[in-house]
Amino acid sequence: MATNWEKVKEELTCAICQDLLNDPKILPCLHSFCTGCLKEWLGRLPHLEASKRELECPLCRGKVALSTPLAVEELPSHFTAVRLVEIVRLQEQASSKKVTPICQSCEDGEVATSSCSECAIFLCDFCEKAHRKMKTFSGHKIRSLDELRKGSATDIPSILPEKVEICPVHPTKPLELYCRCEEVLICRDCIIKKHKDHDYDVISDVFDGEKMILKEALPGIQQLIDEVEGAINGVKSKRQDVKNRKEENFHRLDDAFCTLHAAVDERKRQLQQQIIQDTKGKDKSLAVQEDELCFLLSQLKSCWSFIDDKLQRGISKDVLAMKKSMLERRNKLKEMKSNTNLNPTVCEQEKIQFYGSHQVKKCAP
Repeated sequence: MATNWEKVKEELTCAICQDLLNDPKILPCLHSFCTGCLKEWLGRLPHLEASKRELECPLCRGKVALSTPLAVEELPSHFTAVRLVEIVRLQEQASSKKVTPICQSCEDGEVATSSCSECAIFLCDFCEKAHRKMKTFSGHKIRSLDELRKGSATDIPSILPEKVEICPVHPTKPLELYCRCEEVLICRDCIIKKHKDHDYDVISDVFDGEKMILKEALPGIQQLIDEVEGAINGVKSKRQDVKNRKEENFHRLDDAFCTLHAAVDERKRQLQQQIIQDTKGKDKSLAVQEDELCFLLSQLKSCWSFIDDKLQRGISKDVLAMKKSMLERRNKLKEMKSNTNLNPTVCEQEKIQFYGSHQVKKCAP
């Protein structure tokens, strides 16, 4: 299924630099930023001891502890985003009339005439034919540069190809194993250094089972979304009731004062202020509660969308590397929901009594 091009570019834009993600890292809150931008953001924080350094997400204010002030590299990489950025940049370069792309599949330096979205490379005529014939690339979408320049081929592949990812601790070793004990991707050298007695296995052997765990988490998140949306609707309804009651009180006040003397005009002003202040306080309380619920709802939807996206088109390394973070984020949001009041925080506004036991005639219409 084709994905909206502009929406994908928006999702791949770093909120700090407002450019496409570069060497993206993902935080426990599931928001991604450029590695360089996170380092710069961390440098803006007030000076703290290295052991107490915390990185705060620029979007949701979630915090993650780092072992050292410069340990941004220890955060998990967002492999899916890297793949998609490659495809976006390929599209941008292909659409440019100022640059003539060169084939990236051969060493002859031939001028490219097409590109493969899944592989994110340019192809000459010869390499395109070879690409189409290979079973490994079966199903890949190859588009001519003319199509790309006309904007008629801006689809993002729904399933991204797997590529070899290098271990950040051992730069010469590929990430090909998954440690169930710590729920992280590791290379074979990592076993000797840190995971010798842990339960680990080849990524392809554990992927389906771990993916199923994440899939089973989606209904629970959807239930939280439904509950918070219902609570927001309830708060909005109460706010409207408060507004309606304010109008009702004003009308009753006007009807009552039309029978009174000019001497009671000051009393009328005082009662108006009382109504305004009472309504303002209740509405302010409800507005604060609505903001909190809307913030929680946006985090829940973001979490749901992130996990669903990874299950739909995320590569296995991404899913496994981020499974722990995704479930922890789910649990964190569930806890936030439990600590959030879903019911309106103010009671019904009472009607103001203008008269005692005396009967006052209303003015003639």
